[in-house]
Amino acid sequence: MKQQISIHWFKQDLRLQDNPSINYLSEKEEKTLFIYIFENDNDSLSLGSASKVWLHH
Repeated sequence: MKQQISIHWFKQDLRLQDNPSINYLSEKEEKTLFIYIFENDNDSLSLGSASKVWLHH
């Protein structure tokens, strides 16, 4: 039997505690792959140095 894997793609909302999508995935009995792609050249979202440090960890 193949194992099912869910994918959660973080875009701008990096909340873990009250994120409906993550809550839904946590109730399923399958592995979840979390993805966040940091785009250096994205002018629409300007991150400060504190945000960049947080994303690094």
